[in-house]
Amino acid sequence: MSMVQEFLELRPDQLKLLRRSTDGQLVSDMLEAMVEDDFVPGPEHPLSQIDVDKAWHAIHFVLTGSSKEVRGPAGIMLGGSPLDEEVGYGPVRYLDARSVRKAAKVLKSISASEFRSKVSLKRLAAAKIYPEIWDESDSGLVDYVAGSYEHFREWLLGVAERKNTILLILT
Repeated sequence: MSMVQEFLELRPDQLKLLRRSTDGQLVSDMLEAMVEDDFVPGPEHPLSQIDVDKAWHAIHFVLTGSSKEVRGPAGIMLGGSPLDEEVGYGPVRYLDARSVRKAAKVLKSISASEFRSKVSLKRLAAAKIYPEIWDESDSGLVDYVAGSYEHFREWLLGVAERKNTILLILT
């Protein structure tokens, strides 16, 4: 089974509703809506979504230099505050609009080319970064991690510009 990091964009009022919910059904409904072929953003659905596939741990490591959770804006892949809802591999976590803007500011300062230059397959392998495929001498893996970062970076900058919040779900 593989672990994929997913992110959902929510308006602040949607996050407030989720934080007050006690049955966890709202998060489940949002996740179900995400995978529907006819998904349309709406009042009870996420505004946008993205996943970074299995590159989440490598992105985290390149940004923070650690394989473990790091507090602060650079630790976005493993950060956030937990909701009382378990989905996949742990609690659903969230970043409020202020935290999203702080994380976006960090990512904005690290261009895609700068990030790419910091990706070291040797360091990823030595740190045992998930999914532990880094000992392969495949430049496609650098493209995979850097491309995932670039896609996520652009998405997060848009979320911050719209002053929205995000959910983080490791499935």
